[in-house]
Amino acid sequence: MENFNETRRNLIFELISTEHDYIKDLYFVIENYANRIEKSQLISSKDFELIFNHLEDIYDVNRLFFKDLSERLRESLNRDFNFCDLFHYYLEQMKPNYQKFFTNQINASKRLQNLIETNRSFENLLRQISIETKSHLPLSSYLIKPMQRITKYPLLIEKILQYTPKNHDDFDDCQKTLEFAKKFCSDLNETCRKTDNFDKLHWIQQHVRITSKLFPRSIDFNSETQFLGPRTLIRVGILIKSPSSRVLVGFLFNDFFMLVTPDKSGLKLRNVTNFFQTKRAYSTTYTLYRKPMILDQFQLADLIGFEQQLSPSLFRLYLPKEKRYLNLRSHSHNDCTQWLNDIHRAQQTYKDILSKLKRNNIISVGKPIGSLFITIVEAVQIYTINPEIDVQIHISIGHDWDHITGTFQTPIIQCPKGNSLRNNSFNRMQNNVNNIRTSSSSSSTSSSSTNNNVNISSSSTTTATTQSSFRGPYRIEWNYDSKLLFYNFDDYLLIRCTDVNPFEPNRCLGERRLLLRDLFNESNSIGGTITQNIQLHAPQNQERFMNLFDHSHQHCRPSLLIKYKFLVYSQNNGNS
Repeated sequence: MENFNETRRNLIFELISTEHDYIKDLYFVIENYANRIEKSQLISSKDFELIFNHLEDIYDVNRLFFKDLSERLRESLNRDFNFCDLFHYYLEQMKPNYQKFFTNQINASKRLQNLIETNRSFENLLRQISIETKSHLPLSSYLIKPMQRITKYPLLIEKILQYTPKNHDDFDDCQKTLEFAKKFCSDLNETCRKTDNFDKLHWIQQHVRITSKLFPRSIDFNSETQFLGPRTLIRVGILIKSPSSRVLVGFLFNDFFMLVTPDKSGLKLRNVTNFFQTKRAYSTTYTLYRKPMILDQFQLADLIGFEQQLSPSLFRLYLPKEKRYLNLRSHSHNDCTQWLNDIHRAQQTYKDILSKLKRNNIISVGKPIGSLFITIVEAVQIYTINPEIDVQIHISIGHDWDHITGTFQTPIIQCPKGNSLRNNSFNRMQNNVNNIRTSSSSSSTSSSSTNNNVNISSSSTTTATTQSSFRGPYRIEWNYDSKLLFYNFDDYLLIRCTDVNPFEPNRCLGERRLLLRDLFNESNSIGGTITQNIQLHAPQNQERFMNLFDHSHQHCRPSLLIKYKFLVYSQNNGNS
């Protein structure tokens, strides 16, 4: 037991001594680098704040931690003592300052390197400080010490806990401190990851040009995906198209894959292996090469044996809609393998979550008692913020959208696109919601699909909102037939109209819930097929959007014309 306690004391002494070395390094940076650089005025105050962001705050809290820890040691007269309550307290005090420091660390590191390369006077000052102080480390090495120190805390506490008996007064506090320290490091890593991802997506937004001729939508890269949460950049790298040898850059996100081409000669980029760390790649602008590919719109295809032998860095994508292959070559076999693994994992995650969303909220309730035959005839007053109309209508039966009865039976009624949609009118929403005026210009177009004939027309309406751009209103003629099974007359017919954008969350344009019993009774009293106009209501969180068209004319809300009839199986009726 004596050896056990001695090992614990030695580990605590190691914690205290390394903490002392750490705060000495922080003091050295502040005194010899930060203060002299600030006085020299060789860099802007903005750059100074970025590089030395919250470093003094970190020094202050760690200095107090060391002071109190040393005092606790002296009070113990070198005997075994409790200290984890103190450690836990100071970790809580450290967290805000370290989070602020790490949020800017990646940008600070890049900016420091850029200043050293472009500002000769600044570079000379750093060299002079290094000579005068006999420091063998560059400034950048000192600035990563907070990260090195904070990641060492869990390791030190874990070692100490191993030599702390369960009946020791400090055991519980030691466990809590270890859990907090691990969570602390995990949160900091996540902060750094999110900051790095945000900065890279922002760079893509600024440096990649998306031409409307090739792809009419705009993409906000730093935004929510359709259903995966925030967009994440998974992989980026130089890819060579085969057999044309065209230099491309591939960006793999958690929801789509994008290929761009450099605006200047791509020959200088051929051998780039670390895209965001290479100046000539980072400073170049790019143009979208082809329409971005949603992850479930392409497949990884196998290569023929001799192709793989001739070019081990080649991989192939198959595009089912286009019925063609896309051959891409990376800079090495290992890089090719990593591309394939990353694409496969991203696609699998995408498909799994999509499948889960479709299966969620479905309640199995036994045998159906009847069928509802429904026709979506047309939709009117449909608005979109997308450059081209892409509207879906979802219909199902259940208590609500979170509780759909029976097997998955939600037909997604897609609005087919046609060339005539290019002439649809465009709405610019201004500032005053009360000033709604309808212009006289309108145009009619038509399009068709294999399942239904669709006529689409639009008229121009100027109304008020925030500074968004709306198109419409559209009248869409679907004539789409569907059959839904139902299990209880107390369930509802659920209808939802959605403005679809594959690169951001879908916008619900309106929805409606109709009690089956009421529909059945009306159908029974009249007999045969019922035709009914259904006005859609706004979802609670999008009432503001719907109200844009509601201030002067109630009929401006989106609505559907439907036809329906019931078939009740034997021994069932409306009172069942």
